[in-house]
Amino acid sequence: MRRRYRGVVGGCHHLSVVELFDPDEAEGDYADYLQGLWEYYTRDVGDVDEILRELRIRLTQVDNTPLQDVGGPQIAAILAIAHGAEGLNLLAYAARTAWNTMLCRVAVDALWSAACGKPAAFDAPGRIDQETLSDELRSLASDLLDDLIVESPQYPDLFWACLSLAHDVGDKDGFAARFMRASADATIRLTRTVLNQFAELIDGERPEAEYQEFLQTNPVILDPLAAEVFPTAPLGLEFRTDFVIRRHDGRYVVVEIERPQDALLTVGHDFAGRMTHAVGQVMDFQQWVADNVAYAQTRFPGIAEPAGLLVMGMRTALDARGARKIARWQTNSRHIELVTYDELLARGRALLKSLRR
Repeated sequence: MRRRYRGVVGGCHHLSVVELFDPDEAEGDYADYLQGLWEYYTRDVGDVDEILRELRIRLTQVDNTPLQDVGGPQIAAILAIAHGAEGLNLLAYAARTAWNTMLCRVAVDALWSAACGKPAAFDAPGRIDQETLSDELRSLASDLLDDLIVESPQYPDLFWACLSLAHDVGDKDGFAARFMRASADATIRLTRTVLNQFAELIDGERPEAEYQEFLQTNPVILDPLAAEVFPTAPLGLEFRTDFVIRRHDGRYVVVEIERPQDALLTVGHDFAGRMTHAVGQVMDFQQWVADNVAYAQTRFPGIAEPAGLLVMGMRTALDARGARKIARWQTNSRHIELVTYDELLARGRALLKSLRR
């Protein structure tokens, strides 16, 4: 004979339960244990806060019963999902604060299932029919999951839970790829090898296109907040930048590249013609965006008043008077930054040292 149970969660969410356990497949004590958990958590208490507190305990603290297993926390996770946004946030809380890796894994696994619109795992004998989540709740579960992945290095149990889930489900279910993507998006990808390659590049006499290609491939050297690069970006029919950077904070930077060997100043300490021309190009690009915002935003969503960046020359090629003149120009220029190649290299090395401290 199979026993069936149906409950009301927190007095407001219906959850259809079919064959919580099969007595023919489970030992009596364990089957009774799961049945008791289900009846306890699905009773019509009418106090959502009370049952959420109880679920939080089930998902974060060790159970004193000798029959503790993944089945109990999984029941709690399923019930948390049935509580909508409050329950999903509870799962995220549990993933950060659970007593051990197994409990973290249950919470992460449940959020991943919710994000995919799939039933949460229930590894004990029997099954539970779960309601389909709305797109809004699936989106919330997805956002909470990405936050957990990004924060996982701060929480050892959470980190190992994520790695365990990625290893178990593999790329066929997408969590491994999701973990790699979210981790990479949250990381400043700068290495000693990249900086050594950059140092070698600026020591040589190379065509301008080689410098542009390297910085386009490694935009973290230009801006640690670089999120996306638009190469040789056309601005209408008149102008073309070397590339445009979209930063993680939503702001844009118009980038113009010259060579390290190009002088910033003449022998008489006037601005060199190549520098003046490059600055004029950046200004033209910025003005075009200001005059054509609606059109520009079809190419670069959200762009408005982009910053300008000119990469050119070497600071070490300047004498004291020249260095002061360039510094004064920088002070007076609020929307265009001039940075030399050796300054970029020094910034990159300082950033890497800070990241690896």
